[in-house]
Amino acid sequence: MRTKLIGLDIGSSTVKLAAWRGGAFRLASERLPDNLVKNGAVVSPELLSRFLREMRKKHRIAGRQCAVILPEYAVFFRRMSMPATSAEQLVLNLPYEFRDYTGVESAKYTYDYAVEHTITDENGKPVSVEIVTAAAQKDVVRQYADLMRRSGLRLTVALPREMAIINL
Repeated sequence: MRTKLIGLDIGSSTVKLAAWRGGAFRLASERLPDNLVKNGAVVSPELLSRFLREMRKKHRIAGRQCAVILPEYAVFFRRMSMPATSAEQLVLNLPYEFRDYTGVESAKYTYDYAVEHTITDENGKPVSVEIVTAAAQKDVVRQYADLMRRSGLRLTVALPREMAIINL
């Protein structure tokens, strides 16, 4: 059986939650108490984790696996075209592709990509790939993983808003 994910978007003033329940897609939105999140940064993880537990209980959302949209300040997102290479080579090149954004801080980021389209030559041999890429601050991903753990959830996916929309 495929694990169903709970989707969370924690904004500065509201939390949006999406889950599959009882054969239907459920959406819930709750206004956050003041000063829990400021400019995308979680100010009080303890209170926010309690808020998330209560929200899940109120809307009867079961399950532990969750996907979280990361705050904009913590991620970079790019679409790019790269020569067709192995997956290992693509991962190895991502920090270099983001160096204009991350600078000397590139080791503080985690990188990922998804192939949108492969371009082939007339013989069907792959020539290049169109990919969407992301670089996320490692410490922010760790903070969200800890916040989810405190909330009774398990962070399975952390991604920028653009990638979440593409996955729909």
